[in-house]
Amino acid sequence: MAIATERQMSQASELDAMGAAATPPAPDDGASPMPPEPAAEPPARAGPLETAPAPDDPDVSLAMLNGNFATAVEVCLAQGRVADALILAASGGEELWAATRDQYLASNKSAFMSRLSAVVHQDFDRYVAESSLPAWKETLALIHTYASAEALQGLCNLLGERLEAEAGDASAAVLCYMCAANTVKAVELWHARYSEQSAGAAGGGGGGGAEAGSLLELLEKAVVLQEATQIKDGYPLIAEQLTAFAELLAAQGCLHEAMGYLVQLPPAETVDDPAALLMHRIHGANPNLLMAPPPVPYDVVHVPESSAAQAGYQPQAGYQPQAGYQPQ
Repeated sequence: MAIATERQMSQASELDAMGAAATPPAPDDGASPMPPEPAAEPPARAGPLETAPAPDDPDVSLAMLNGNFATAVEVCLAQGRVADALILAASGGEELWAATRDQYLASNKSAFMSRLSAVVHQDFDRYVAESSLPAWKETLALIHTYASAEALQGLCNLLGERLEAEAGDASAAVLCYMCAANTVKAVELWHARYSEQSAGAAGGGGGGGAEAGSLLELLEKAVVLQEATQIKDGYPLIAEQLTAFAELLAAQGCLHEAMGYLVQLPPAETVDDPAALLMHRIHGANPNLLMAPPPVPYDVVHVPESSAAQAGYQPQAGYQPQAGYQPQ
């Protein structure tokens, strides 16, 4: 009996030792240990798209059994089942699919559907002509994204013409013309703005500095656009303003800077070209500005000598020069 009791006490001691080893030590601050966090469950897989079951229409079923997809599509569209109609049309051939798609696009006149129809049909001419001008930025972005490179220039010009004529928004029109590389229209609008600023400065008593600053701003925009596009169509108007600015510089004694602007201009087409005349005048004031003299900006006309000059000078008859002053 004593042996059994001693064996039981030994087993109880071993169990207590095993439990103490398995128990984690208590924290030093006396707080109770945090229970272990449960393992995170794996994310559930996305199931198939759940939609309301389509009604079992005997007409649609009969048309499908007979292979008559056109009738099935017509019935679905009449019932407002557009998704079913599009799926059936996709199985009925390219012609049926295109007709069903176009009918669906025409059924909604919202702005989004108008953009979608333009992208699907590549009919950007109509879209730009009918688009809302307050949303011209979206229109410009759309044609840059989806229109072909060959049609982009004409579309940007069309949008710019609408903004200029219908909305009177010259700044937005200039941006469209710049996208179309239309230097002529862009420079024309910049020139019109410069003319308004010059007239306002003259009416308000502004000095020549304000006019020169406005002219310089015009020239910077025009020259940068021309160099970027490598299109010289707007050069006649730019040449006129460059000549005016060079004349302002020359009037202030900046002959070297004025000649630097003039040499950038194309050759003069007429003998009385203002730029050629100004270049000739500046070269006459300082011949060292050019390595060679500029072309003469006027026609050289040979004037023959008169017959009297050829015969020699003959004093008039009866004329007697006085020998000297004779006092009265």
